[in-house]
Amino acid sequence: MRLRERQEYEFKPLDWGNLFHRAMEHFARKAEILSVPVTEITDEMRRNLVEESVEESIVDYENTILYSTKRREYLITRMKRLVDRTVWALLRQQKMGDFIQTGTEVCFDGGKIDRIDTCEEENQVYVKVTDYKTGSKAFDMTAFYYGLQLQLAVYLNAALELEKKKHPNKEIIPAGIFYYQMKDPMVEKTEEDQVQDALLKELRPDGLVSSDPEVLNHLDHTGTRSSLAAPFARNKDGSISKTSRAASRKEFELLSSYTRKKTGQLKEEILEGNAKKDRMSWERVPGATIVRTTGSVGLTRKSRGCGISEPGITEAGGDLPPDCQGAFRMGRRVRGMGWTTEQEQVIAARNCNLLVSAAAGSGKTAVLVERIITRLIEGEDPLNVDQLLVVTFTEAAAAEMKERIRGAIEKKLEEEPENIHLQRQATLIHHARITTIHSFCLSVVRDYFHTIDLEPGFRTMEEGERKLLMQEVMEELLEEEYRKGEASFTDFVEMAATGRDDRKVEELILNLYEFSRSNPDPETWLCDSIQSYEEAENQPWDSLPFVKLALEQTWASLEDLERVSRLCEVCL
Repeated sequence: MRLRERQEYEFKPLDWGNLFHRAMEHFARKAEILSVPVTEITDEMRRNLVEESVEESIVDYENTILYSTKRREYLITRMKRLVDRTVWALLRQQKMGDFIQTGTEVCFDGGKIDRIDTCEEENQVYVKVTDYKTGSKAFDMTAFYYGLQLQLAVYLNAALELEKKKHPNKEIIPAGIFYYQMKDPMVEKTEEDQVQDALLKELRPDGLVSSDPEVLNHLDHTGTRSSLAAPFARNKDGSISKTSRAASRKEFELLSSYTRKKTGQLKEEILEGNAKKDRMSWERVPGATIVRTTGSVGLTRKSRGCGISEPGITEAGGDLPPDCQGAFRMGRRVRGMGWTTEQEQVIAARNCNLLVSAAAGSGKTAVLVERIITRLIEGEDPLNVDQLLVVTFTEAAAAEMKERIRGAIEKKLEEEPENIHLQRQATLIHHARITTIHSFCLSVVRDYFHTIDLEPGFRTMEEGERKLLMQEVMEELLEEEYRKGEASFTDFVEMAATGRDDRKVEELILNLYEFSRSNPDPETWLCDSIQSYEEAENQPWDSLPFVKLALEQTWASLEDLERVSRLCEVCL
């Protein structure tokens, strides 16, 4: 008898996507059985078909875990709403053109096409393919070129071949390749017609459309300047605008040919065992560094000779050149320059309580190290380093602080090698109380556990244990709120959660919890925050305190970016 790992039943994003595809397939087949034209499918018929399709897809998928808790049951409600919104939009977009759905979940050698639409004429058949996406996905020609986004092009080639077999005596013409993101967007409109148009605009497919005027007219014959059925727009004279995602028939032929070539190369590499994860070829660009970005390739110009860098670029070494020194004014001390007046005051202050508040990167740690060193060497009876208590928030910060102080002591010893006191400090640094707040408090409790009636064998909770307990509490909290089903909570979930799950809700709650703990009285701060929002209902938006703060921070960030931009121009 062999032991097997216990199977954990859970609902993953992949399951979410599979259920969506099954639901759309069920709907298409049910609509086909009804034999009702698209123009005659009523809202009630659509909602009933969607309800049945989602329920059947869940049964077919054998994922009964969705019925185990109220929280998971809510996913079914959300799925029905998203499928209904998707079907509503697709039907409306279909009515705008001459294409009809002729295939759903079409299998071919190498995959499955979610949807094929065709428009037949006497001698031509126009073909478009659509791939449903439950996550964020946009067509990127650069990613396609490097073989990272071949899916739609492969589907188009397969669909064209299938249509050639169905219509051997007709010319088969590509009309477009599209991603359709399944979502239920929020729009700010009041009139019903405006709301529907705004929703359709948000739900417009993304991809590549044929620039052939005949094809465009079949895709959308409403005559509107900006199409709500496909990603293109027309100029006043009727021509396609430059902002449209369009390609000529010749360009579609090149796309098709390149796809066959690229897929053939990938097949050969896989068979030969040479395939590598995230494989990409690069071109060398003088004066630039190529950086991997999500779905595309970016070129980032390196700022030479200065101490800053753009994302993906390592910081340049050495001191700043003279022409850069006057440009770095974001609270950060330029290397090689002396202390500011405020920094000198902090270093020299004695016999008083001192609070230093400054932005990240402004040199707080350097000032603290300098202040410690001066306390170790000044006067006739200087301090010993083991007499000091230095606490930080993280282990990494404590280690960095100790290393900086040790380095500063060694530097002073190089200047005064005969100094007995400094030699002693170099030894005592290893025993210095430079630690985190938690570690210091733990040491105090261990030394005096008997005075606070604590078991001597106590231990602190590990980070993994803390996260597990927080997750358990979070599960209980959300399950309770889902069971109540109050509108305030469900509205919050719909605004904050993604289509696949409510992990974003968990993240927001935990972030708010952690931030509240930074206040002396977290509960009071939370209550005050709620009150400020309630009082803001009847006030102008731009007069609200949190809006003012957001605007101030935005302006500060823009000013910082402007300074960095000017610095980069000077250094290039």
